This record gives sequence, C-alpha cells and structure tokens, in this order.
Amino acid sequence: MRGVGLIRDLDDLGNVVVTQKDGVPVLVKDLGQPVLPELVLAVGAMVLLMIGAYRGQGTTRLVTTLAVLLLVVTGALELWLPAGKLVTFGGSFIVDDFARFLKVLALIASAATLILSTEYLSQPSSRTFEFSILVLLSTLGIGLGQVDVWVLGIRCDGAVLVN
Repeated sequence: MRGVGLIRDLDDLGNVVVTQKDGVPVLVKDLGQPVLPELVLAVGAMVLLMIGAYRGQGTTRLVTTLAVLLLVVTGALELWLPAGKLVTFGGSFIVDDFARFLKVLALIASAATLILSTEYLSQPSSRTFEFSILVLLSTLGIGLGQVDVWVLGIRCDGAVLVN
C-alpha cells in the first residue's frame, strides 16, 4: 500500500477513514473496539494453554493465577468501552449497556470460581491446568452470547428468538 506519508504514528493510522455509514465516517480505530475484550480473553486463554502444555502439570497454580488476572484485565477493558450501543462487523456484533453488565457479571463469577477452586486444584490428584482454560473459554462463550447474532435471518439475542 502506498500513501502520501501523512501517517506518522498509530494514532494517525487509527484516524484513517475506511468508509462512511449514514454520512458518518468509519475510522480504523472504530472497527474492532467493541470486540477488544473478547479478543484479549481468547488470545490470553490460548497463551495460558500453551504455557500449561509446554511446562506440564506443575503449572496449575501459575495458570490459575494468570487466568484470574486475565479475567480482571478483560473486565477492565469491558468497562473501558464507551457507554451506549456499540456496533461492528456490519451490525452482527452489538454491545449495549445491558450486555456489558452481563459480561462483567460473568467475568466476576468466573474469577470467583477460579479463586474458590485453588484449594481443590492444589491437591496432587487434581492438578490439571486445563480447568482454568475451560473456565476462560466458557466465559468467552458467555460473553459472545450476550451480543446480537443473526443466523439464517433469525435474530438470536441471548436465549430469545425473535423473527
């Protein structure tokens, strides 16, 4: 890609107009903002899976601690998003204040689950780092389930089907 050379840093890159929607310019920095917490959680879960896989079963405590920290960071990112309705991916990913509340509630419940399970996971017979990864990926699925998704023309909003 060639340009005039007006982009000097990442802020300039984020302010590049990609398209316009209803006369409002859509900038590069607006494309992935609503999905950022889910991306961080997904990538973090995969990194922790690799740490556990390569370092073995002795990493249960480390992976659990890092998983709780990842949930805290994801919650902070969720709360950092601007208030109101955020839409990306052509309207297929919508985050509003109620969805944000449910995501933060799920993150808190998952962190509490991991914290309460540390005693059980410290027993030699149950040292499985995969438990923390499963909790993270389940939380990711819950977070993605709180957004509006269109499947075959049917709107799936949480567990309610509307035609």
